[in-house]
Amino acid sequence: GAAAPGLYAAVGRLCAAVDPLPVTVDIESGFGTTPAQVAATVRKVVTAGAAGIELGDRVLPIGGPGPALVDLVDQQVRIRAARAAAEALGVALVITARTEVLDAGVGDPGDRLGLVATRAAAYVAAGADCVLVPGLVDPEAVGALAAGLGAPLAVEARPGSPAVAELAAAGAARIGVGSWAARAVLGRLSAIAQSVLVTGGFGELDGAPTDVAARSLVVGPLDGPVVVLP
Repeated sequence: GAAAPGLYAAVGRLCAAVDPLPVTVDIESGFGTTPAQVAATVRKVVTAGAAGIELGDRVLPIGGPGPALVDLVDQQVRIRAARAAAEALGVALVITARTEVLDAGVGDPGDRLGLVATRAAAYVAAGADCVLVPGLVDPEAVGALAAGLGAPLAVEARPGSPAVAELAAAGAARIGVGSWAARAVLGRLSAIAQSVLVTGGFGELDGAPTDVAARSLVVGPLDGPVVVLP
């Protein structure tokens, strides 16, 4: 699918707000179906100030009639196109290749870790700096993939995941939460609404920060994109 309206301007504001920290932008599957379109996307995010990208292999929109993932060789070509676009701008872009074999449920369950390993190795060979595998949180599986990858392995924690120390000890070089933090916030908002509508109570608001405390967590103007500090 296409990039959301205003995405590149928002990337620029975000990069300026957290400078000198580097910013990685998730460009989904490149906001296009061809290597040229992926390259164009990369040029736009790099020009906006991004130091890295996440480039996934999920075919969008999810649930379409075709394959769930971009063809492996085609994805390699997209990674190379992303690299060339950044190099042409003189930027050593950090490319995180994301494979969604597990979350997409591709293949038989017993074959999926092998499919993950195949795609991960192919993406590194194409020039990716690291690989992200959403759904990979079993320490033994993390360790097996990390040991043979030849590049840093990133994982996405989710409800029920092992703790940071355990994932790191297994071989995860980067641990994120993906969209799970946003999902948790949405879940909390839903719980507040349900409490008011069903019971008329406001107990779900317990523990909310004061106005001053909430504002201290936000960097940048409140009428534009904000950065939430841990």
